[in-house]
Amino acid sequence: MSAVDENTYVLVGSELSYFAAKIRAYLQWKGIPFVQALASQRVYAEVIRPLTRTNFIPILILPRSQARSVPKAIQDTRGMIRYLEEHHRDLKHSVIPVSSSALAFTAAWVELLADQWLNIQGRFWMGQKDVLDQQREWIMTELGDTILGGKKATMAAKMGADQQGWTNFPLVLPNLGITDTTAPAIRQQFLHTLALLSTHLAYHRFLLGDRISLADFAVYAPFYAHLSRNPVPGFILKTQAPLVFEWIERVGGMGRAGSAHGGVVTLDEKGEWVNEYASVPEDTELPETLVPLLELWLGDYLPLLAESCEQVSRFLEGGKGKPFEARKGWVELPRAVGWQAFELRSGTEGLVARGKRAVIPHAVWMLQELVKEVYDGREADGDGVIRRVAGGGMTEGPWRRCVEWVRNGKWRLERVENRLVAGPRIEGGTKL
Repeated sequence: MSAVDENTYVLVGSELSYFAAKIRAYLQWKGIPFVQALASQRVYAEVIRPLTRTNFIPILILPRSQARSVPKAIQDTRGMIRYLEEHHRDLKHSVIPVSSSALAFTAAWVELLADQWLNIQGRFWMGQKDVLDQQREWIMTELGDTILGGKKATMAAKMGADQQGWTNFPLVLPNLGITDTTAPAIRQQFLHTLALLSTHLAYHRFLLGDRISLADFAVYAPFYAHLSRNPVPGFILKTQAPLVFEWIERVGGMGRAGSAHGGVVTLDEKGEWVNEYASVPEDTELPETLVPLLELWLGDYLPLLAESCEQVSRFLEGGKGKPFEARKGWVELPRAVGWQAFELRSGTEGLVARGKRAVIPHAVWMLQELVKEVYDGREADGDGVIRRVAGGGMTEGPWRRCVEWVRNGKWRLERVENRLVAGPRIEGGTKL
């Protein structure tokens, strides 16, 4: 008899997976029935590749009761959350704020930043040489546990399970701009981020206020999987930013006051046990304490995203890309389409990382979906958030270029069967 009934999802991933952390915390909070499976070598061969035609985790396998729907497995966490929000509207409140278009816009932007920009912090604290030398045994054992499917094994056996894969892991760091030259600023930005988050969390339970949202699950991903669990950044986080660690546990469903998951109660003035979260109203205003953190991230990343749009266009106009057989005139995009110069501010005057990083088309697709989902028809609110966080120059410069690319550019991007593909926009610049 199967251990998975017809209404249960299967989440395939790993504790080390950035994005498995994001979707797992969401599923737990939402109360959606699911079980977890480690992405072992056998699971890759028999499940992940056949279902998704990719080598990426996590994947979410749909329940048998939804087996007629296509696809049977979803590989991208942005798509997972939207799918689950649509199919489980009766469970909890919407993860995307509904009473404030400005907060809905902010939540979607934080998701984009967490997925595409904060990975520089997550990967730095996983594999940068100085950090790696101090936590190699931990990470190799964790990787080995996943590869072996959680089987009982000695530490030596687990450490030896992924020798080749671990040897290749540091090779991805330059793609994100992580080098010996940029390392000091990246390290200092982590400390500055912790300070800004600590200030915010002294007044609010979650990122957008006192209700959990998409923003929390997105930022939780690197902070749980790569920063709090790994020994080196985890020690820094717990000793220098305990309020941030408290927030990580709150988002993850641990027994913290203000928990959105239920099961945590406090005594009211009458001595009665009450669920604090049950009476929290929906947030409607962007917290002032969050603005400095958003400025630190958005101020550096928005110009890169605008340039990424233009580089994707140049790539496509150059006739590059593998033809996508299912659609005439469409091509499958690779994970990266070139390089771009970047700057990352550390929060300390005069300490700035300058380098180059890969241009990621998936980020452009996320931007396209953000504009359609939370910006079109609510432009004043979205522009107001960008202006408040990053200033008028960013609003009328890089942000306007991003919107123009989405609305009137020559190309549109879609995810089809877990692949990112691009094709010509409808003539006349019609909105998607």
